[in-house]
Amino acid sequence: MECVITEHGLCQVPTLNAPPGFRLDDKFTKAEFFIVETPHTGDRTAARKLDRTQLESLTAAGDTAIPVDHDE
Repeated sequence: MECVITEHGLCQVPTLNAPPGFRLDDKFTKAEFFIVETPHTGDRTAARKLDRTQLESLTAAGDTAIPVDHDE
C-alpha cells in the first residue's frame, strides 16, 4: 500500500475509501524504504529511493536538503 506525505505534511493513502482498520503511524514505523520526489516538477525520474537511515539523515539536515520552487 502506498502512502503519500504531501509538502504540507499530510498523509494520504490513495487506495483507501474509508478509515482503515490499522494505525497509519504504526505502518509508517515498519516501512523499509521511501520514495522522495520533489513536488510540482512532474518529473518522476528525479525520485529517489531511500532506506530508513537515509531518510532520517535527510530529514535531520533541515529544510534546505530538498530545494523546492514556489510560485509565491
